[in-house]
Amino acid sequence: MIKDWLLRTRYLNFDYVKSTIDNMVESLPLDDMSKKSTRGNNSKQYKIPEAEIDSIINDYSYFLNNLPELKEKLNGKKLKFLSSWLVYGYEGSYHTLHQHNPSTDGGNSFTNTFNIATVLYLDVPKHNSTDSFDLEGDMYFMTLRDGYIKKNVITPEEGDFIIMPTYLWHGVYPQKKGLRRTLNMDFEVVDYEN
Repeated sequence: MIKDWLLRTRYLNFDYVKSTIDNMVESLPLDDMSKKSTRGNNSKQYKIPEAEIDSIINDYSYFLNNLPELKEKLNGKKLKFLSSWLVYGYEGSYHTLHQHNPSTDGGNSFTNTFNIATVLYLDVPKHNSTDSFDLEGDMYFMTLRDGYIKKNVITPEEGDFIIMPTYLWHGVYPQKKGLRRTLNMDFEVVDYEN
């Protein structure tokens, strides 16, 4: 049976990754967002070619493969890079409920294939409210527990590293002023022979 889970940790080489992305962002191509979960007039999404971030991929792989909580879930398998993208969100931007790399048939079906999605929060706007019902820019995700769907919410901070299976349904509430910038990278879970 497939289990829902999400790990939230701090990325150890955060400054290195952030400065590497800062130095390349102007050369990255904008992504077509018409079929993406990224929404809002003040949102941008950039494709990141694998060759541009080899050093980050290697750094991520080392970090992920040595994270005890993830090692247990990988059960002797390894990670192989799938895709990466950068999201810039300003006032009014959000993400609809979605999965990462959900299908191989153009989005007509979804998958429960166990691969790994990561989200590194490079920049996060300050939460302007003390109201616990004000979810500006918060990430939400759905888990199935004891036959019930539960909504979970995370108020991210700069440097937060989210790790989850690609099949986990998640999204982001609309944000207020400020910049929310994330580096998103997905990995295939494969046997060591691959």
